[in-house]
Amino acid sequence: MKRFPFYVFAFFFAFVLLTSSAFAQKKYVGWSMGYLPNYANYPITKINWKLYSHLAWFSINGDASGNLSGLSTTQAKAFTTLAHQNNSKAIICVGGGGAGGRFQSATGAGALPKFIANLVAFMQANGFDGIDIDWEDGIIQTQYAALFKGLAAEFDKLTPRPILTVATFMGLVNNTAPVAQYLDQINLMSYYATMTGGDVPIPQQMKAFTDKGVAKAKLGVGYGYDTDNEVDAPNSMGNGPDGNPKDVAAKCQYAIDQGFGGVMVWEIDRAPRACDSVTALYVNKDIATALRPHTAGYRDTRVTLSMERGSGSVSMRYSAHAAGFAGVYDARGVLMQSQARVPEAARTPILP
Repeated sequence: MKRFPFYVFAFFFAFVLLTSSAFAQKKYVGWSMGYLPNYANYPITKINWKLYSHLAWFSINGDASGNLSGLSTTQAKAFTTLAHQNNSKAIICVGGGGAGGRFQSATGAGALPKFIANLVAFMQANGFDGIDIDWEDGIIQTQYAALFKGLAAEFDKLTPRPILTVATFMGLVNNTAPVAQYLDQINLMSYYATMTGGDVPIPQQMKAFTDKGVAKAKLGVGYGYDTDNEVDAPNSMGNGPDGNPKDVAAKCQYAIDQGFGGVMVWEIDRAPRACDSVTALYVNKDIATALRPHTAGYRDTRVTLSMERGSGSVSMRYSAHAAGFAGVYDARGVLMQSQARVPEAARTPILP
């Protein structure tokens, strides 16, 4: 995939105590993964791209021969082109609810190598930045694990490395947690719960994964709008036409405050404007403002910062002009890279 680098140069002078952090206040979710179903027939020109750092096209499927179906090349390229023009990662989703039988066939011993090869080829040929697996039912654990392991191995061969994500839920924690090592995002389909109620309150759902050793930074809190049972949707169970923007805000803030990786939104074509307005408050895709340097220890410490963004990665070169501590924090205040007593730092990839 062709890179379109740009450079942003900034110079920062700071006098900060060793125990302080100038950017400790977390403001934005780490990612916002939206899903657009093919069946919605929603014009991609109507997408509010500012709301989504990642947007998944839902979906394609495999068969017993490892072949793919569900999305034409014309549709795929139009989607990925517009996503990149709007600084969003384009993800191709595979599967969905009820697709367990197809997954079983496509991940059988005879079909799996071809299935993986076809997924990677489809991703590359159509400009997608990654693959999302949505295997919700009929899971055969050995095949489930082999699929993620195989995709991760192929991704490791590519530069920039594509993004591998999964849509899952609390009931699949024993399936998903063992493959967390291969994944960049683990997004929970927690549409039916509020922070304190619903089917299972959000904190309890997230705890089920962290208790299994899944890193918080890989987990995404989900909200959604497509059925009457979803707590954030306009429905006949109490929400008016504006849906439940209060719960959307609560989930976003919870993800930030608790150090989770981000949020996911199902499905974006049905999102009420009031809820979209809330999501917009928590998403920042501007690299120049989302990455912030922090220096400490010497009042004359200066950091020179330059950034380069490509279609799949961000690189940064920064130099500490006095021997001290130089740290790069994201917009949530999370330390991403640090250099101690090193006057020159080589260009280092710092974002997926």
